[in-house]
Amino acid sequence: QAVKNKLLTFKGEMPNYENMGLPRLTFINDVDYTAAQIREVLIKDPRVADVNNIIAQVEGDVVRIGVNVVALTGESFNVKV
Repeated sequence: QAVKNKLLTFKGEMPNYENMGLPRLTFINDVDYTAAQIREVLIKDPRVADVNNIIAQVEGDVVRIGVNVVALTGESFNVKV
């Protein structure tokens, strides 16, 4: 759930958690840049060991995201938003 929350929130939107979430993506049509921003945000979580298979699809002003996250426990799970 924390991963989804980070992907659905922009930095500064949540009171008391101003650094949580994605930065405002000004280069939304650059999927490589968007994927790099997603990875950077998720890998900062101390419970996350790796982030891979990031898919960012831009549809107008909407970005659909798919990502595989590996927890420190070794458990791997896919997240789509």
